This record gives sequence, C-alpha cells and structure tokens, in this order.
Amino acid sequence: MRNYKGGAIKTIYLDNNRNYLFTGSFDDGEINVFDLDKPGREKLAKLNATLQGKDKVRAVTWSAKRAEIMTGTADGSITFWNAVGGKTICMFALI
Repeated sequence: MRNYKGGAIKTIYLDNNRNYLFTGSFDDGEINVFDLDKPGREKLAKLNATLQGKDKVRAVTWSAKRAEIMTGTADGSITFWNAVGGKTICMFALI
C-alpha cells in the first residue's frame, strides 16, 4: 500500500466509532486521515487531513476524546498532534 506521494504505508488505525482511518507512511512521514463516511461505503472515503511528520512512522493511533493523533517513529520518538489544527503539540524522544 502506498500514500499519495508513493511512500510505503507502515501502519494503519481504524476508529470504529467515528469511522476514521489513519495511515502512517514509513518513507516520508506522511500521516493521512480519511473519513470513511458510512460503513460499507469505504470507496467513497474522503481525505480529511494530511500531516507531515518525521520519516519512518511505525505506529499511529488517536484519542477522539482529546482530538489528538499520536505517532511513533523508528528512532523511538513519539509525536502528539492536534487533530483539528494539524499542529504538533509535543514530541517525546527516548534517550
């Protein structure tokens, strides 16, 4: 599976309650958020947001209650994103 720029997607996360699909690209760090609209109509998915993070994304998850997306990368860092504005909230790096 590839993202729009051709980068390999390493991870996906599906929110069954809101029917959002999150993808994280290993090659270029692109994180995409899709609104799958209604179950059974996934072909009509709409791209809601694209966030540009650090490359080598290995994990993506999200907190609907906090409206935050969290990504983990191969270098061990974790980034928290504001899902509404698409801005980085904070980043943790393992030392």
